[in-house]
Amino acid sequence: MTEQQLLDASSLARTWSAVLGQLEVELNRPVFETWVRGTRLVSYDDDSDVATVEAANSFACTNLQERFPLVVLRALQSRMSNVRDVQFIEPLARRSAPERAPSRAKPAPPPVGRLVGAVNCGFTLDRYIDATENKLARSSCLALLSSSTQRVSPVVVYGPPGHGKSHLIHALGNEAMQRGRSVACLSSEQFANHFITAMKADNIEDFHHSMRSVDLFILDDLQYLTGKKATANELVHTIDAITTAGGSVVIASECSPKELALPARLISRLASGLVTRIGYLDRDARQRFIAQVSASSGTALPGWASERIASIEGLSVRTLQGAVNTAIHLERNGCLDLASLDAQLAETIMSASLPAERTSRDIIDEIARHFATTFDEVIGRSRHRQATSARAVIAFVLTRRGESQGAIAEMLGKRERTTVRDMLVRGERLVQEDESLRRRYDSVA
Repeated sequence: MTEQQLLDASSLARTWSAVLGQLEVELNRPVFETWVRGTRLVSYDDDSDVATVEAANSFACTNLQERFPLVVLRALQSRMSNVRDVQFIEPLARRSAPERAPSRAKPAPPPVGRLVGAVNCGFTLDRYIDATENKLARSSCLALLSSSTQRVSPVVVYGPPGHGKSHLIHALGNEAMQRGRSVACLSSEQFANHFITAMKADNIEDFHHSMRSVDLFILDDLQYLTGKKATANELVHTIDAITTAGGSVVIASECSPKELALPARLISRLASGLVTRIGYLDRDARQRFIAQVSASSGTALPGWASERIASIEGLSVRTLQGAVNTAIHLERNGCLDLASLDAQLAETIMSASLPAERTSRDIIDEIARHFATTFDEVIGRSRHRQATSARAVIAFVLTRRGESQGAIAEMLGKRERTTVRDMLVRGERLVQEDESLRRRYDSVA
């Protein structure tokens, strides 16, 4: 091998190392570990602008070619802007094929629409499990891909964490881009941050153009806009602009919009479309999901183990996947039996059922909603009874959590510490008088 060839190989290796780092962040861990880990960039043809990637095995090669060409291509293009296409080969095929197969005809780039934000390319419609409790949500989202004037927008999909909301909306975004549509896909936090940044930089027109000129606007975690009045109102204008231009909007939330302390005009806009809940998978859907996860891992679970997992009611998709992964791990280590499976399943289910640790901001939002007020009013100077009562309870609860009075004063709009001390007595009394508050916060450590 010549010195130039050594340099080329070294350059390809460095480039691919950076691409792998990017893909590890973009893809979920099981997808990355199963299909992407172990790949390497073996050549780049500057005549055809095609990059050749060696897969770890033939099974991975097939799945990469069928499911992930776009996400790999985008990651490559962030490092090698001239790349127009990527092809995957098996290790043996690479060794038997010539190192360079130039072609003068450049392949046409895949039909990919403009993207604002990011979509998880591991979430696809063919991997989304169709079930009774998500049938309306799925069909409503798919209808947004049609050109029919009868499609309903906006579509709001809500349900507890781990039930597949993000999978559905990101899969919709992937499919729309495959069809050449322009897509904006952001979390509520990202939307708020982009909006605030644009306001501070005095380039709100650029923000409006990027958000409002897309064919499909996707927003995840609507509940985090609670208390952010200006951002929520901006979302109303965004929905109006996209809908007027003939585009579509889909939003995911942990709660129904009417249960959130959002501006009435935003709740009204969302209610004018279709609001649908995603629930638990039925038994048949659980069995299909177990088979899908097992096949993706390359491990065949015994029928009795699949049946045992599928028989458990009330599991979110996320917890169900954890249960299947547990069984796969036991099978691979030769210790899968009923007793060991039940023991591990009990631990997995119990861990998933533990409440997530709430941040101080979460608690402020919760208490504000309880008193029918907003985050902005709580940290502002409002003297309305709802706002002052919420502040008092927040001060008491956060003190019980170990926050200092100085920190609480800072969280509540940079108030004086003496003001926080005055709130504590009233806050404790309000908690003791309100049974729902007492159950939720009296024992907060």
